[in-house]
Amino acid sequence: FTLSGDSSKYFFFHKDGGFAMLYINDEEQLHALQLASIEAAYGKADDVVQSRAGKAANHYIYAGKGFAFSVLDDQIVFFEIFPASTLTDYKKHIYQKPSKRN
Repeated sequence: FTLSGDSSKYFFFHKDGGFAMLYINDEEQLHALQLASIEAAYGKADDVVQSRAGKAANHYIYAGKGFAFSVLDDQIVFFEIFPASTLTDYKKHIYQKPSKRN
């Protein structure tokens, strides 16, 4: 990714003085990514859980590789980049369960 365009679509999170996560919500940049090409390059996700992006959205977690993303209607709607971790640590410190309204 290049961090160009609307900076309100890129969010940097820090913890204890260090990088924790980059959250990308840029439809124009994400449109080029496809689930099938990510799976072809990186294999199956460590886990697939419900996404906060909506009831029909799935969240694909590649914790050991340092990224996760949500897919709704075959389109990646947000992407997270973080230091590689265990699936347990990702779910404990980064993953946000969907609200009951989704």
